[in-house]
This record gives sequence, structure tokens and C-alpha cells, in this order.
Amino acid sequence: MLQLFGEEIEAYKNSAALSIADTLTRREREQLSNSDEALKALNAEGKVNETGDAYVRGASGLLDIALGTVGGITGKVASKTIG
Repeated sequence: MLQLFGEEIEAYKNSAALSIADTLTRREREQLSNSDEALKALNAEGKVNETGDAYVRGASGLLDIALGTVGGITGKVASKTIG
């Protein structure tokens, strides 16, 4: 069993979301990651309303539902056993 906490869960979930989006689209994982990071940066600057690449965010939402972690958990004290 693998015990993950807070930011580790977000990193694991983001990696899994990229893999899912890569599988479901014709876009490469690196392209999806670059798009996601660019949109996050633009959102932080207030230049766009998108909080990341739509495919990656959608896959992340599906993972939230599957893992029972609906909503962002970065910065919260939380753990999830994966295995």
C-alpha cells in the first residue's frame, strides 16, 4: 500500500489525469501538460478564466469522483491509501 498526503495526492492525480487525457485524445502527454501549465499561469495572472487544459481538468474531475476526493485538496491535511 502507498500512503499519500496533500500535495503528493495532487501530483499523483495530475499525472494520472495527464495519462487519461493522453489516452482519450490525440494529443501527446507533453502537449497536454504544457497547455495545462500555460493556462494555469494565465489564470493566476487574471488573463483567462480557464484553470487549466479542459481535457486534463476533465480527467482530474473523473479521478476526484473515483477516489472520493471531490474538490481540490492541495494545502489540506489529507491522506489517501493507494493500492
